[in-house]
Amino acid sequence: MQNKRVYTLSSLIVTLLAFSLMGCTKSEDDVLPVSEYFIKFKVDGKQVTYSGQDEFGSNLFSLFNQKNDSIYVSVASGIMQNSDSDNNHISLSISNETEIQLNSTYTNKPSSSPKIEPLLFLIIYVDSNGVKYSTVNNTILIPNDGVLDGEITYTEIKHTSVNGKFYGTVYNDDDGAIKLSEGEFYAPRLGNN
Repeated sequence: MQNKRVYTLSSLIVTLLAFSLMGCTKSEDDVLPVSEYFIKFKVDGKQVTYSGQDEFGSNLFSLFNQKNDSIYVSVASGIMQNSDSDNNHISLSISNETEIQLNSTYTNKPSSSPKIEPLLFLIIYVDSNGVKYSTVNNTILIPNDGVLDGEITYTEIKHTSVNGKFYGTVYNDDDGAIKLSEGEFYAPRLGNN
């Protein structure tokens, strides 16, 4: 049940961040064709890919080191083409008191160098049936026999895009688990700073 609260609150935060930055502009020379962007990963070994755009424009976005008060936020998020708003989406989020670093691995498991446990680590995945899965860096919010094994790494940051990789075990409200593996993203960047 905690996952439902985490999902709802986190979805609201990510949505508000995205909409607050929709007014940001880029010159036409900076923008790649939408078809080149993607978020792809395996769900229990089965490939899932979000790419391109739908009738509303790009269905992928990212933020990198967007500062909100004293917290830095980085997000990569995508919705599968032609999906309704409740199904087929993923969001990868890190919030930290210091700037998020390129080529540093952020994890939801208590760790030591070189991996970093940020202030907030969050992966949310909603499958094609609308089942919501998530993981955070708090053992209270995962099942007793659950594991904290998520990782997100930002591998390339440009003025117009963000690249990275990810994986982790995510849980639904019934304590069911799925593994997200071989995750990669290349998403258009909003809120350039």
